[in-house]
Amino acid sequence: MNVEVSEELLAEIEAKLTDIVSRKALSAALGNLIAHRTWANYDALGKGIGVKIRIGRSSVGYPKQAVMDWIKKNLTVAESK
Repeated sequence: MNVEVSEELLAEIEAKLTDIVSRKALSAALGNLIAHRTWANYDALGKGIGVKIRIGRSSVGYPKQAVMDWIKKNLTVAESK
């Protein structure tokens, strides 16, 4: 059974993020449940944040609001049985 994600949990995650969020920082904010390299894979598959900020050839970040929108859409809390 999935439990609704609390506003408190979302606020805790958002407080850990800067205005531009690197893949490593995003992974850390989510307790490393999603590895930073997985975000690149999600982007390539069209399942990622959607809005990217690129600096140079390899450094990618995301706007904080886009990250929070993605989290709200994709985060679920499962109740243990």
